[in-house]
Amino acid sequence: MTSIAAVECEVRERAIRAELAFFKSKADTLTHPLRSVCQRMALVRTRVEAGLDDAAAQADLAARLHRLDVVAGVWTTFRERLVQRCDPWMKNSLHTADELAWACLAPFGEQVDRLPLCVVASTDSARAYRPGDTLLPPGVRTSPSTLSLLGAPVALIELRQTAVRVPHHLAAIAHEAGHLLAAGSELARLGEVLDGSPDFEARQAEEVFADLFALASLGSAFLVFLAQQRAVADVAGFGLTARYPSWDLRLGLLHAVLRHLLPEAAAAVGTLGLGAPVEAPA
Repeated sequence: MTSIAAVECEVRERAIRAELAFFKSKADTLTHPLRSVCQRMALVRTRVEAGLDDAAAQADLAARLHRLDVVAGVWTTFRERLVQRCDPWMKNSLHTADELAWACLAPFGEQVDRLPLCVVASTDSARAYRPGDTLLPPGVRTSPSTLSLLGAPVALIELRQTAVRVPHHLAAIAHEAGHLLAAGSELARLGEVLDGSPDFEARQAEEVFADLFALASLGSAFLVFLAQQRAVADVAGFGLTARYPSWDLRLGLLHAVLRHLLPEAAAAVGTLGLGAPVEAPA
């Protein structure tokens, strides 16, 4: 006799497959000027379908239920983000976000194995996921055998919710794009340089790299954006975690680099109350 748990598995699997089929049928609605974005969304569906097949192949019912829970969680995460592109207003904002992210990363295409898909985060924070990065919330653990199902199928840049309402908040995309490139010996070398500075720490290397990448991509526009974020943080009483330099150091370093690269632009933003440029670590 078929158990209730087995019937539940069948019902849940069919429900997810029906949703996958629905999004596949809406492919024309989800079209994007950047063809590869559509390919990224199709890859998400393929990944979830493979996870369902893997769950169905489990002989042990408990293992099948566990795998199904994992796949359902990943699908829910992406379904919420794919639905965003069904809304005409959000769709246009996300198209703009995609194009900005890809423009920042285009010169480094060979170093990015998969270009990102931009989505709006469920929380008011921005974050980048490389392909394979776990989608589990911090502190949640699972067995090694299921971790492969939890990796992001594509690179993601999650935007703050304000990004679709306040256009200049899209500048955060350049910083998050920098995180997708921050790896390897260059990042290790930057950590060594920062560790030798009295003001910075090695653990701040990735955030410093992302800031410098954003400055190189957007110029003074990113510095203006960051100064505005600092003002908001001061009013709201939000502090930075230890993996970031202080606001004064972040803005001072970027101001110093901008002054070196584009003196006129640095002079133009000097009235924002950034303070004196700090000396960049040698």
